[in-house]
Amino acid sequence: MQLPCITIAAPQGSSGKTIVSIGLCAALKRRGLVVQSFKKGPDYIDPSWLTAVAGRDCRNLDAVLMSEKTLVASFQRACHGADLALIEGVMGLYDSFDLEGGGSTAQVARLLHSPVILVVNTARMARSVAAMITGYQHFETEINIAGVILNNVSGSRHQLKMVSAIEQYCGIPVVGSIPRDSNLNITERHLGLTPSLETEESESIIDRIGHKLEPHLDLDGILTIARSAKVDYTADTTRLESKAAVVKVGVMRDRVFTFYYPENLEALTKAGAELVVIDSLSDQD
Repeated sequence: MQLPCITIAAPQGSSGKTIVSIGLCAALKRRGLVVQSFKKGPDYIDPSWLTAVAGRDCRNLDAVLMSEKTLVASFQRACHGADLALIEGVMGLYDSFDLEGGGSTAQVARLLHSPVILVVNTARMARSVAAMITGYQHFETEINIAGVILNNVSGSRHQLKMVSAIEQYCGIPVVGSIPRDSNLNITERHLGLTPSLETEESESIIDRIGHKLEPHLDLDGILTIARSAKVDYTADTTRLESKAAVVKVGVMRDRVFTFYYPENLEALTKAGAELVVIDSLSDQD
C-alpha cells in the first residue's frame, strides 16, 4: 500500500521545524488522521514532544547507527495502523558527518523516497529566500523538495514578496506562512527543548501551538505533498516475538528519567527481559 509521508526539514537548525512538526501533527490529528512521527536521530527530546502530540511512540531514524535495511524495516513496522508518516529532520537538510551526506536528513528522505517540506526562518529576508531554496533544490537533485513553510513572517507585505519569489523562481508551493509569535516558543535549555515529560504544561503547550499554527498552514496542500510519496510501503504487520522472561530489568521512567528509545526497550523484551518500570520520585520499594 502507499502511505502518505512527509519530511519536515530546514536549511539551518534554528528554523522552528520542531514547533512546525508539533503544530502540524496536532492539526492533522484533529482531522481524524493517525500520524506516526519519526525523528532523524539520534535524539531524545524532540521525540518526547512528538510522542505526546501524536499519541504514538515517535521513532528514531538513525542512518549512522542503523543499516539501511534496519532503518526501512523499523519505519515500516512503526507505520502499521497509521494514516500518515511525519519525519522531522535534524539540523540543516544536508548537514552530515562527511562530504557525501552520510547520516543526513536528506539521506533518510532519499532512502524512504519521502517528499521534503522546507521550513525557512525568514527573519531579515525577502526575495533572497528564493535563492536559498533554489540552491537546496539543486544541491542534491534527487531530493524532492516539494513545498515550503515560511516561519517568522513579519506581515502580509513580507509574505507576498517571498511567496511571489518562490513561486516564480522555485516552482514549488508555499504551504504555510507563520507569523512572528513569541507564544509559539517552548522553553529551551542546554542541547534543546525541555523534554515534554519534565513540564506539567506539555498538554496545554501542544494545544496552544496546534491552534495557533493551524490557520497558517495549508493542510490540504501539505496532504497533497504527503500523498505524492513515490514508494509503495509494504506494511510490516509482524510483531517482535519475545522469549519467555528470564530476567527482570528495572527501568527508571518518570519526569527525571525520560531518555529512552522504544526500540531499545523492545529489544530487551525480545531478548527475554521483563521490564519493571520504576518511578524514582515516588516508588519506595
